[in-house]
Amino acid sequence: MKIFTYLSLFLYLNITFAQVGIGTTSPADGAALDISTNDQGILIPRVALTANNSLSAISLSGSTLTESTLVYNTATVTGANAVKPGFYYWNGSNRWIPLGDDWSLSGNNINASDFLGTTNAQPLVFKTSNNTKFTIPAGTSSQSKILSQGLGSESAPVYSFASSPNSGMYMHNATNLSLSSVGKRFISYDSFGASGGQVTINPDGDPDINFQVRSDSNVIISTHPTKINVEIGANNNPEYASLSLARNDQGFMPNRVILNNLSNFSPINSAPANGLLVWNNSTSSGPASANPKGMYFWDSRWKRMLTTDDLDHDWYEEGTTTQPNNINDNIVTNGAVGIGDTSIDASATLELTGANKGLLVNRVALTNASVAAPVTSPADGLLVYNTNRNLSPAGYRNDVRVGFYVWQNGRWIPQKNEDRSARFGNAANRTKNLNVTSGTELELFEFNEWNDDSNLFSVSEGPSATRLTINEDGRYTIHINVTIVAITTNQDLQLDTQLLINRGANTLYPGSTISNNYIKNVNNINTSSIIINETIEMQSGDQVYIYVERAGNSGTVRMRPEAGSNFFTISKVK
Repeated sequence: MKIFTYLSLFLYLNITFAQVGIGTTSPADGAALDISTNDQGILIPRVALTANNSLSAISLSGSTLTESTLVYNTATVTGANAVKPGFYYWNGSNRWIPLGDDWSLSGNNINASDFLGTTNAQPLVFKTSNNTKFTIPAGTSSQSKILSQGLGSESAPVYSFASSPNSGMYMHNATNLSLSSVGKRFISYDSFGASGGQVTINPDGDPDINFQVRSDSNVIISTHPTKINVEIGANNNPEYASLSLARNDQGFMPNRVILNNLSNFSPINSAPANGLLVWNNSTSSGPASANPKGMYFWDSRWKRMLTTDDLDHDWYEEGTTTQPNNINDNIVTNGAVGIGDTSIDASATLELTGANKGLLVNRVALTNASVAAPVTSPADGLLVYNTNRNLSPAGYRNDVRVGFYVWQNGRWIPQKNEDRSARFGNAANRTKNLNVTSGTELELFEFNEWNDDSNLFSVSEGPSATRLTINEDGRYTIHINVTIVAITTNQDLQLDTQLLINRGANTLYPGSTISNNYIKNVNNINTSSIIINETIEMQSGDQVYIYVERAGNSGTVRMRPEAGSNFFTISKVK
C-alpha cells in the first residue's frame, strides 16, 4: 500500500509539475531537477571509454546512444582517437566531446600533449574583427608555413615588433620581398623568375644610407650616399675618389687575363670602354701578336703600361763593357730581328745570316720525356737540346737521349727517329737436326753484317749461338729468313716455328706459330724457308730467339749452310 502511494505521488509530481527537488520542496523555476546541498555533490556514471569515437564501453540494447548522454571517463587512451579522464558527452552521431577542453580567454594550464590547432586536414585561421589575418595551411610537418592574408607595407610590415611596429618584413609587391626600419625600406629582393633575381640596398634612395661590411672592428667595404663612392679598408670615403683603397699593407689586383691578340678585345666578353685595365698573364711564347706579362689598358686596342724596366737599353751597360742584368727588349715595330743582315726576310721573325757560325739553342738535362722539368710550363713548339741520357723512366716512350727535343701536347718529342739496327747470320755447316719433337733453337748468330749498337744488341757470336739480348726497353721489328734442307729421304716434313722471349724465368710468346716451311722431299725438291716478320715490345734484359719443333713426318732437317741463307735482322723503332 505504501509503495503504491509513493509511486502515485511520484507520478503526480512528474505529470503535474514536471520538476523534481532533492533537498528542497520548491525546485527553482525553470529547473527540471533542483538538488539543494552545500556539502555534497552529484556523482555522474563513471565508464572507461576505449576511444573518442567508440560506444563499446556503454551498455546498449540497441545500436545508438541518445545525443547529450553524459559520462565521466576514467581511462587514458592515446593515439588518433585519444581520451583522458574527465567529463564527456555524446554528440549523437560519432564522437565523445570532452567538457572544459576549450582554450580559455585568460589562458590555460596545459600538459605536454595539449596543443592549439586542428586534428583534421583543415587549416588553422586567425582573425580579428572577423577578418582573416594569418592562415596555417593543412599539411605534413615538412610543409610547415604561415600565410599572411595581406602583403604589408614599409610602414606596417607583416612581421614586426611590439616595440617597433613599423620595422620588419613585408612584400613590396607580389615578386618583391623587402625589409623596412622605422617605415623606410632598406633592402629588397626582386624575383625575375627563371632568369634569376636581384638584391637591392636602399631601393627607394630614401633616406640616404651609409652601407658598410665589417669584420670585428674593421671596416671591409664602406659606401657614402652623398659622395657616391666606395672605400675598401676604411670608412673615410674621400670625395675626390670614386674608389679608394685604404690598406697600407696590401695591393690592388686587377683581373688577370690572357691576351692573344692586342687588336682584339678577347677574352673580354664585349668591346670595352677605353681605359679598361687588366693584367696580361700570357707570355711571349704565345701567338705572334701576344705580349709579355704586365698591366694593359684598352684604348681601341690593348696597350701595355710601361715601366722603367721597359726602357730601351743597349746590350751592355752604358759607357762600359759590363754585362747588364735582366735585358728583356721587345721588337714591336715590325716584329722581326736580323743578325748579320740589314734586310730581314718578310717571312722571318728571326734571321741569322752568318756563314761560319750556327745557332746554339738552350741546352737542358731532361730526365723523362713526359716531364717538363727543368723547363717550367713550356709552350708547344719549344725547342731544346737535351744533354742527358736516361733510359730508366717507367715506359720506354719516356726514355730520353742526347739530341734535340720539341715540347708538344704535354711531352718532349725527339727530333731524331730511332734508327739503330743489326743483322746477324750463320753460313757454317750446321749438323743440328731441327725436326725433333722436343724442339730446339735456331743457331743464327755466328757473325754480324752490321750492329749499330752492340750495347743495345748484345750477343756472344759463334756458330752455335741462338739468343740475342736486348738492353733497352722499346719497340722492335724482327725479320727472320732461314733456308732449311731435308737430309734424309723422308717425305712430307714440316716445322712449327715461333719467335720467343725469355724474360727472367718466364717464356713469352709475342708472335704466332709459323708453319710456312713444308718440305715435300720428292723429285729433288728438298728445301724450304722459315720466314718471320714481327713488331714487338721488349724490355731491357730480354733474350729473343727462334724456336722450332717437328710438325710433320720424322726425318733430319738442318739449316742450309750456304752464305746468304740464314739471317736475323732487328731494328729498334721506338
